[in-house]
Amino acid sequence: MQAQALNIETCLDKPDGMAADPIYRQVALLLEQDIRSHLKPGDLLASEMKLASRFKVNRHTVRRSIDQLVRAGLVVKQQGRGTQVVSNQIEYLLNPAGKFTKNLTEKGKSSQALLLATRSYTVATVPAGIGRIFALQYPAGGTLMELQTLRFMEQVPVCLIHHYVWAQALPGIATSYSGGSLHRHIENHYQRTLQRSQIQFSAVLATNRQAIHLKCAVDSPLAIVQSVNHDQQSRTLVEVSVSYSRPDRLQYQIDFNTTEVS
Repeated sequence: MQAQALNIETCLDKPDGMAADPIYRQVALLLEQDIRSHLKPGDLLASEMKLASRFKVNRHTVRRSIDQLVRAGLVVKQQGRGTQVVSNQIEYLLNPAGKFTKNLTEKGKSSQALLLATRSYTVATVPAGIGRIFALQYPAGGTLMELQTLRFMEQVPVCLIHHYVWAQALPGIATSYSGGSLHRHIENHYQRTLQRSQIQFSAVLATNRQAIHLKCAVDSPLAIVQSVNHDQQSRTLVEVSVSYSRPDRLQYQIDFNTTEVS
């Protein structure tokens, strides 16, 4: 591709007399045009060195430009691979029977779930908001297992989930589950079908750990969805999940025809 040198002297002023955008933003705009015109999800951008040569700028400027594209949700940095163009935002339907894997499969998207960690709690030691929910149904207390999973769409991380499950309802879950769709595993291994009964929305700024997993900048906004899930047949509380997702990846849609959200 022909070099596109950015002449700082001629870019100092816009036609209307306003100051021009910084050089790194101009580079980001040109790269965004590349992405929208002829690159497709999964394609890799050229290396920082090649981009610096193409635009006649230094690598630090290129790095700032790419960081802006990351924050805009257009690309993701893959360690050892480079900078990859990501899929467009996808709608995620929330209803009582909605499942992450099923939703994406119906839209022709591949998905994966990686188990990051497991941890045991009691109702008294689990994070306060979660403990109160379980204490209402299990006042005598008991054991909870936390399963932390990272969900991918088209090999791009989109959602970090903390699943808090009632251990007595799912004995051995920490060893029987090793990744993939958790609810499908519960159906197949425990013959329990979970149904969403309550949803709560909020937002937070990404911590360093969340930013690393979700390939976003620290302090980027994340959408939080807390779901309370009961056994469809017995109506007993089995799981409370708290998911952190990038709003530039997932757009939540509530189906009022099939669910009541409280």
